[in-house]
Amino acid sequence: MKIVRKINKYIPFFKAGTKQFLVYKAQSFMWLIICFVDIAFIFFLYEAIYKSNVDGINAVINGFKFKEIVLYAITSFCFSFSLHDETSFNILSDVKEGTISSSLTKPVSYRLRHFFQASGNNLFQFVFIGFPLLIIIYLIYYLCGFIPFNINTFFINLLYFIIFYLISMVLNNSMNYLLGLLSFYSQHMFGLQLVMEALQMFFSGQSVPFAFMGLFGTILHFNPFAFLNSTPILVLMDKVAPLYSLLLIGVGIVWIVIFELINKLIFSSCMKKLVIQGG
Repeated sequence: MKIVRKINKYIPFFKAGTKQFLVYKAQSFMWLIICFVDIAFIFFLYEAIYKSNVDGINAVINGFKFKEIVLYAITSFCFSFSLHDETSFNILSDVKEGTISSSLTKPVSYRLRHFFQASGNNLFQFVFIGFPLLIIIYLIYYLCGFIPFNINTFFINLLYFIIFYLISMVLNNSMNYLLGLLSFYSQHMFGLQLVMEALQMFFSGQSVPFAFMGLFGTILHFNPFAFLNSTPILVLMDKVAPLYSLLLIGVGIVWIVIFELINKLIFSSCMKKLVIQGG
């Protein structure tokens, strides 16, 4: 009961996160449009690559058929859309406007407040936009016979995919919280955000699947960014064995613990250096 009462304190922040999506829904739909433009670019890029192969469009390159690589790209951008997180900018706003002073005096954890607010936004986008889109896309692929899905295997992979999404959501929020804490020192976010996005695009496998990187790509499967894109998608596409998925779930949880420990240490350091600019 004590745990339930403690969680109940953060429900308003969770609800605020869902309302944030409803208030700024135009921004989310613009993000979706950008995603589909990127998908179109990748479609024509890989079409040219596969057509230049000896076997043409029916070639299998690094374990991917052309239709599979297109599906990977579509799933990748839908998944990244569902992980959009404003935590780093919210923390920067707290620091610059001086509202962090009142936030720290409230009887709630500053870390959990941001986690529940981001979770509300992420889950709303995933449940009402990202997940339905993926189901429709995979259903179209199945009905058109583009990939011979085994329905039973697909539902098992779908369960793993949802677990990996939850891990991705928590890990992504931990990374964004860490990025936000750095604003205590830099008091700027734009440059840090660009660096973060560049690292995530490459090391998550969103730009190029790890299968195209040889041994280096195999190693990258265990880096924290992989859980923000490549790992959940490959699981859903039945490119990862069930037992290996269990291993990766464990690795993902370990990364969450590591980032949360780092966040705790940096937050303690930030409190010693806190300078209120406004308010």
